[in-house]
Amino acid sequence: WAIMSVVGAAVFALLGYVDLDVLPWAHFWSSLCAMLAAAYALAARPVYKRRDTMPHSEVALAALCTAVTAAIACIMPLELKREWISVAWALLAPAVLVVHLRLRIDALAKIALLFAWLAAVRLLANPAVLDYPIGQTIVFNGLLYGYGVPAAAMALSAWLLVRAERDDNQTTLYEVLAVIYSFVLIALEVRHGFHQPAYLGDTSQPFQLLEAATYPVGWLLLALALLGMNV
Repeated sequence: WAIMSVVGAAVFALLGYVDLDVLPWAHFWSSLCAMLAAAYALAARPVYKRRDTMPHSEVALAALCTAVTAAIACIMPLELKREWISVAWALLAPAVLVVHLRLRIDALAKIALLFAWLAAVRLLANPAVLDYPIGQTIVFNGLLYGYGVPAAAMALSAWLLVRAERDDNQTTLYEVLAVIYSFVLIALEVRHGFHQPAYLGDTSQPFQLLEAATYPVGWLLLALALLGMNV
């Protein structure tokens, strides 16, 4: 029943989103997603209390928790600017992991991993990031938030799992993503520091020797920092 409820709500919401042209108010869909998230969170509470005696409680909890997180995830692209969607999804990964470790719901660990992958695809395999406005300020610009915050979120996710004595492949994946985001952040900050374009797609200025030499220096400092953390 929980699965049918989740699937039914998702299908009807999707049909409405595609077919309805006239909305009763400006933020109708994000408000609807918020109400669905709250409703399924309330529905999950009695199931969680009866998880030890209720048949198939883990499946029902997984379905309801998936509905909550999916509804929250849908709010992001509806309310945020496109350059902030990846940051929001990356932050959802450690947030979901906290709930997973506290409530011991295994499905939430997979959902957290899904958010991490969604953020990674948008940040690492999305050519549109080159056209996001990042400002002219050196270091403290859109790059620091766009890649620094996801790097910190992945590092926090790995730390949460290590603290819970869950040193497995999922922990390693979060660590690897944190390193990759840091690597890309350094490269893009160096590029921006030498050229200071309003967006990364600006390739009108030449690539000079000093800039080329700065990249490996930044990456070396990152390697030394990682080595120090591992000692």
